[in-house]
Amino acid sequence: MSVMTAGKPRGLTRAGAPARRPAGAARRGRPAGGRNGARVRDVPAVPHPRRPGQTGRAGEPYAPRQAARAREAHVAPPRSTIRLTRRGRVVVAILLAAVSLLLAALAWMAIAARAQAADSGPPPGAVYQNLTSVVVHPGQTLWSIASQAEPSADPRVVMQQIIDLNALQGSSVEPGQRLWVPRS
Repeated sequence: MSVMTAGKPRGLTRAGAPARRPAGAARRGRPAGGRNGARVRDVPAVPHPRRPGQTGRAGEPYAPRQAARAREAHVAPPRSTIRLTRRGRVVVAILLAAVSLLLAALAWMAIAARAQAADSGPPPGAVYQNLTSVVVHPGQTLWSIASQAEPSADPRVVMQQIIDLNALQGSSVEPGQRLWVPRS
């Protein structure tokens, strides 16, 4: 060949080196294999792309075996679809802290209200300081008992006080009944 050749001759690459052949391809005049005629290990087959009508994924030559193994294997429970980012975890933590503080404040207010209710009002027994106990005699009415208890006050107001103090249903009283009446 001359230097003036228009194209590259077949089988030669730069600087006249022979072209590379795919691995495992036999050269002319030499047996296939490695050095000294040793056999090259079998190269696994390259998976072919999926064709229409084929089942399984592309490049999976043993899809039926894998499907059978998958059916036999224990099925894991599905994972939750909710995933929190760092910002989401911070927001949830802040909300939980706010709710716990709110519950603590409500509990404190309930305890304080209960303590204040116990402290307020007259001491026990002070309710009966301005009252006297009267036993109803035969022929007495609530009007007569009210006019005897507070002679200077209106009997209708005193009657209502007696009804409220004794939790009476009406204005009728029976002989032998004990009533609390205001002291004059």
